[in-house]
Amino acid sequence: MKLIALIVGSALGGTARYGVSLAATSPYGTLFVNLLGCLLSGQKGPTGAAHLLLIIGFCGSFTTFSTFALEILQLLDSSHFFKAASIITVSVIIGLAFVRAGAGLSRVLFYQQ
Repeated sequence: MKLIALIVGSALGGTARYGVSLAATSPYGTLFVNLLGCLLSGQKGPTGAAHLLLIIGFCGSFTTFSTFALEILQLLDSSHFFKAASIITVSVIIGLAFVRAGAGLSRVLFYQQ
């Protein structure tokens, strides 16, 4: 059951990532998926198979640090220094804030009766 949850989560995350890449221009699509992945990964509720499906499978294939790094290098190589610095800053600061927000959201959704 756990392996199936991981496979399904990975398939859904990869499919969602592809859909976002079609809808949003690079590097903003990558920024969006990484921030959304941060929000989802902050969830404390899922355990067992649900954790494998949502956090490991879905978020693991939905977000991508390698694409982020490649797009930043492409911006730097084309002398878009401010845009590169802005995306790095927003990704790190807002990403951390989204993980914290996800943790708070999961407390509200899963632990308050």
